[in-house]
Amino acid sequence: MIYVYMKEPAMGITDIYIDAAEIGSIDGYDPAPSQSQMYIVTGINVASSGLKDIKLLIDGKHASATNFRGACQAIMFWRSA
Repeated sequence: MIYVYMKEPAMGITDIYIDAAEIGSIDGYDPAPSQSQMYIVTGINVASSGLKDIKLLIDGKHASATNFRGACQAIMFWRSA
């Protein structure tokens, strides 16, 4: 999975879930704003077919961040087997 996001001073920490399993956590804080940052997660194992719930949860922030915002530009999944 590739998660494309934006970093800036007001961004919080985003957790990514497939169904109820957390697959990644991203701290979006950076004092200098930048777009199209990539967070890559490998080794995700989805045990069954069918529809899946994707959840993005802002659950905190860096000590220097000014807010709890999140900005997702894209999420890409691909089948590897």
